[in-house]
Order: sequence, then structure tokens, then C-alpha cells
Amino acid sequence: MSIHHLIFNAGFSYLLWILPGIIAAFVAHSKHRSALGWSFLCVIFPFALIILLLMGDKCCDRPEESIYAPCPYCKEPIRKDAVLCRFCRMTIQRP
Repeated sequence: MSIHHLIFNAGFSYLLWILPGIIAAFVAHSKHRSALGWSFLCVIFPFALIILLLMGDKCCDRPEESIYAPCPYCKEPIRKDAVLCRFCRMTIQRP
């Protein structure tokens, strides 16, 4: 075996070792999760990429937006049926 084959095999092995981390970074970013954290995790445990692929989008974990309305004073989102803003403590007048 020549030195060129050894260098190629070592580079290819390194690429296969680091590839799950690179893929995980892109997938985690698209799902609004920590790209750096999932990248490190998938370099150490490549099967964690399967878990990441099965996880849902983090943005979908928020409560339904239609039950919220902006406060007329501070414009922060509060429940539509609120009588007191939890941010600015102003009383909300409802028609």
C-alpha cells in the first residue's frame, strides 16, 4: 500500500465520522433547535441523527396564536380574555 492510499483512507474515514455532525447541524437549524449542540451529539453518537430527524419543529410547540391579542398599551401578546396585562399591569377595557 502506498502513502497516497493511506492518506485517502484516513481522509475518507474522517469524513464519514464528521458527516453526521454536519448533516445534524443543518437539520437542527431547520427545525429551530441548537445546531451546535446536535452537531456535537451526532459526531459522538451518530444514531442521534435518527432521533433528530424524528423530532418535530420546535416552533410548533407554541400555544395557538389565535387566543392571543396585543396589549393596547405595551403591544405584548396577552390572552384575548385578559382583564389585566401581565407585562405592563394596565387594566384592559373590553367592549
